[in-house]
Amino acid sequence: MARSQKSARRPALCLAGLCLASAASHAHAEVRPVRMGTASNAFTSLDPAQNLVTASDALGTVVFIHHQDVSVWGGGSAESDKLRYDVSLDGGRTFTADLGPLNPLFSRRARHPNVVLANPARNADPLAARLVWSASVLDQTPSADGHVAGVSTLVEAGAPVSSENYLFFGEPATLPGGLTPGLPGEFWSCGVTNTDFDDPRDVRLYRGVVAPDTGDVAWREHAVVTPPLGFDGTRNVAAASVAFSPNGRTGWFAYVADPASGADEGRRPYLGRSGDGGATWSAPIEVQLDALPLTGPHATVGAWLAATFAGDPLDGPDLPTTSYEADLAIDDRGHPHLLIGVGHADRRRGPRALDGRQGHLLIDLTSDDEGATWRAFRVADLNGHETTFGGASGSEPLVVGNYPQIARTEDGRRLFFSWTATVVVPGGPIDADNYAPDLFIAGLRTSDEALIPPRNLTGDDLIFSGSVLLPTMAPTVLSAAGRYRLPIVVTELQIPGDERGPASFHYLGNDAVIEEAAFGGAEPPPPPTPDGGLAPPDAGEPAPKPDAGEPAPKPDAETPAPKPDEGIGPNPDKLDAAVAPPDEKDSGGAGGSDQAPVGAAEACHTGDSDGCSTGAVRGGGGWAFWLGVAGVWRLRRRRAVRAA
Repeated sequence: MARSQKSARRPALCLAGLCLASAASHAHAEVRPVRMGTASNAFTSLDPAQNLVTASDALGTVVFIHHQDVSVWGGGSAESDKLRYDVSLDGGRTFTADLGPLNPLFSRRARHPNVVLANPARNADPLAARLVWSASVLDQTPSADGHVAGVSTLVEAGAPVSSENYLFFGEPATLPGGLTPGLPGEFWSCGVTNTDFDDPRDVRLYRGVVAPDTGDVAWREHAVVTPPLGFDGTRNVAAASVAFSPNGRTGWFAYVADPASGADEGRRPYLGRSGDGGATWSAPIEVQLDALPLTGPHATVGAWLAATFAGDPLDGPDLPTTSYEADLAIDDRGHPHLLIGVGHADRRRGPRALDGRQGHLLIDLTSDDEGATWRAFRVADLNGHETTFGGASGSEPLVVGNYPQIARTEDGRRLFFSWTATVVVPGGPIDADNYAPDLFIAGLRTSDEALIPPRNLTGDDLIFSGSVLLPTMAPTVLSAAGRYRLPIVVTELQIPGDERGPASFHYLGNDAVIEEAAFGGAEPPPPPTPDGGLAPPDAGEPAPKPDAGEPAPKPDAETPAPKPDEGIGPNPDKLDAAVAPPDEKDSGGAGGSDQAPVGAAEACHTGDSDGCSTGAVRGGGGWAFWLGVAGVWRLRRRRAVRAA
């Protein structure tokens, strides 16, 4: 493990044929990246819904999970899919890189990881926290088949101790994304069915519950959402994500798919809500784009489309659609915020294609009334949609969009956005491709909806100007002294144009800073928060459920948390028919259903059953860590009872 300081030299980076020469010194650049770890390829981050970065105000800690670099750590090319992490204990100023591996047994190759920092109540020691992580895995084909998940110690030197549990073999596996805490002691992730199984694409919600006897997290497939068939008779789904409010009580999931009518080629956003910590979920709500109220000079998205593309000789503006990338956050009031691109469908480029020419929008889609009505903040006008990179080694180039990312303060009262876009100079080309991506940031204050306009973070940088690749941001930002630092990590290809060659990672969180003063004026008093609630001191931090016989603490006075003796599965009678719990399955060798009895299936998911997949390692923090949290929790409750 090596301590990384601010980068001084880097080779050129090429995106879509655009190569930038390396600079001898970074002294005159606009951004001051901190060099992090390296990987054998650029496949760590390929979906904005992945939560690859996690940060904590209380600990001043930032963690980034990634694939390892076999040129550093040895092994064959397949071992590039071992996972390591980089950690900063000083708020992102310096990093210790490449700690791990998290999956040393390596029963299957891990891809597209996620991580969340779990900190016990009132803990101020970063090394007493734990990392909850997950990833998809490949079988011997190699094809996607199942997940791997674990809980790891947080170290700054030496090797961490982590559990390593292989789940959901032989089922319609998904690429898990949006790993997030819910109620204390619970975690969630979400993904779209992988097409390697020739299964109709659906959205699957996964729920993890802390097992206090081991300190591990027991994962189950909690619910399945089946979107409608599209205009061509297929089910095309993308951008699945899940997130919870600061107190963990209100959750939302989101995805984009063809409209339920199946009549046209435009995508629509779909969102579903839970008001009981994820025990039950509503049916997904289709958001109609044409009449969607929009801030700015045009009253609706449809009016903006008509004005923007009036007289366009290439296509009609009558078909609104979304991009295939989005990211989700829930604010202090329990309101969802889906950051997504909207525009009109471009039939010239094929079905479901977004016209990425100058003029499409990045919006923050939200609802104030549990999804009864929707509206959108106009965050930015976008120039170009897709970035193509790689292909130099003969492989198919990879394609990503504007890579929208959304984060919030830990109390949910400030939201922050990041994305990439190409700056179009006067007289320059207007193209559908995001051929020279810069990194942009913006912010929103929820109390009065004050919106900070976009700021180009890399436009004047000698190295990153026009070449920002895969910027991934933590779900929560670092907040101190009226300043908000956005924990953003970007990827750099070490061999220009070769996504299969080595990649390095750089932290831009010391430059991605937004001042509270930029929101303008004094903040009005916050409105009542019946849904999201202001987070209690330990909200969002995992803790085991109290011992049976002692009722679980309530997130607030309105909606009690599920009691420990009620099990961890949803009540099928309360679930909408469109959000179906999976059928009960034999847990041997695979992930079970939340409908299965707690016991063998749960043990299987934490590696404690002989019937499970091989390769489970006990550890990941141990019972003492979680029971210590439970002790603090029970002590606080007893004090509250005595005070009453």
